[in-house]
Amino acid sequence: MTAAIGLLPAAGRGTRLAAHWPKELAELGPRAGRPLIGFALGALADAGVRDAIVVVSPEKEHLLRARLGCGKEFGIAVHYATQARPLGLPDVVRAAAPTLAGRDVVLVLPDTVFAPVDVVHRLLVRAETTRADVVLGLFPTDDPTRLAPVTVDRDANVLTVYDKPASTTVRNTWGVVWWRAAFTRLCGEHAAADGGGEPTLSDVVNVAIHTGLRVKAELFDDAVYCDGGTPDGLRAARTLVRSPSNRHPDTESRML
Repeated sequence: MTAAIGLLPAAGRGTRLAAHWPKELAELGPRAGRPLIGFALGALADAGVRDAIVVVSPEKEHLLRARLGCGKEFGIAVHYATQARPLGLPDVVRAAAPTLAGRDVVLVLPDTVFAPVDVVHRLLVRAETTRADVVLGLFPTDDPTRLAPVTVDRDANVLTVYDKPASTTVRNTWGVVWWRAAFTRLCGEHAAADGGGEPTLSDVVNVAIHTGLRVKAELFDDAVYCDGGTPDGLRAARTLVRSPSNRHPDTESRML
């Protein structure tokens, strides 16, 4: 369906899960060895994305390469880029930029699970039917202060993204993102220019809005989004991925 390339940031330390292995490789399904990151790879493959870049840290690179290989098991060609230090998502994009090579990008976080499984497909349809430079896929949430709630206008234009706000009345969060090459360049510029802490992707989206890039939203009001990067979240992710509403013949073997 699309020439977009998938991007999965897997260079973080995974401290929230407090495991002795990369959180992305935590067992998701009942068959031993099916990793959490397999859900994101499978969702990309089902949406017609044929290639994905997994951005890894030097410490995790061997384990992830050994488990994922070339991606054949997940129906998608997996490539790798290295992020020397976990400096935030804009720096992930900078690290992957040579491989992205000016292509459209769809970002799926490798420690998340969502239902229904076609949200990536719906995001890409939205991208193909609009002149946007960036499209944020928004999921409902009861805990927006831990995530990144987004305000939008009646025409689905993104107004502002708030990263882990102290309080908010907005009950959504971005969970998947599509963008054009202009946003890849902006991430690289922002990552290189920032000298005080780790910039967030939400920061760069707000910069994009203020510099005139067209940022749209696709609202998945019927969807469920689960962060599997914590012990409770991983348990919820395992439950969600086994739900009949989140499985169909094309994805079941890859997900479980």
